[in-house]
Amino acid sequence: MAGEENELVIGLTEGSPVSAEEIGRLLIDLQKDYRRLFKRQLVLKSLVTGSVWMTVGEYILMGGAGTIGAAKFVEASQRLYKFGMQIRDSLKSKETPQPETKAPASQAIDLRGTERLLKIAASHNAGLDVHVALGPDGKPQEALLRYTPSQANQLHRNSQRAAKLKQASIEWDASGLVETPKHSLEASRSLLKSAKASLGVLPSSGSDTEIRAIIGPIAEILKNAGQVALLKEFSRSMQRAGRHDVAMVIQSYIPPDPPKPRAILIPPRPK
Repeated sequence: MAGEENELVIGLTEGSPVSAEEIGRLLIDLQKDYRRLFKRQLVLKSLVTGSVWMTVGEYILMGGAGTIGAAKFVEASQRLYKFGMQIRDSLKSKETPQPETKAPASQAIDLRGTERLLKIAASHNAGLDVHVALGPDGKPQEALLRYTPSQANQLHRNSQRAAKLKQASIEWDASGLVETPKHSLEASRSLLKSAKASLGVLPSSGSDTEIRAIIGPIAEILKNAGQVALLKEFSRSMQRAGRHDVAMVIQSYIPPDPPKPRAILIPPRPK
């Protein structure tokens, strides 16, 4: 669908009909994102159904440059362009199933509207189009991001996995165990139970990076707490469960056993 200057067009294509409630919630989330980032108001310019095409713009742009002045018009155009690029970057950051870590490689901003868009697309087996029909200087400049229904579904799965991994990381930090290495055996076992639940998010052959994102923080906590025996038991349990990939990663965090003291025979003193 062709866009005009100074608008953001979002399309849900090829899928089953989308309810008015879902469209409303998407618009609300987009507005909350825009207000949080720019303290400005988004408005709905048009809505076409069948495949859903919604066009939004900033309220101040509706009157044109002649109404608000050229400088303010360009500023508002820049904000809308930046918002479209942030939606694009947020979607592109989910193309690879990379887990969230404390220092994520992607600098994309978390947007509620993006998560809502992916959820709706997955629910209706729809594709996605994001069309920004302006440039940062207010001049027409098209930027288009397009996903097929299967690609949009994969983005949603990647997003769900990353969110669960991120929540697990938050729970570990909130437990206070990082700050108190001399915690109890009971707390250690609880931590491992949380790790097993988080590992369940991964497919049967998760990547080494994904597994380490879960195991690494826990392994360091348990090592500092002197609970290496629990790490060894955890590795053995993963072996028994057939998760040899996980067991190998756990073993890489287990320090080698200290050498056993050797008896030294001292010859008798000469008389």
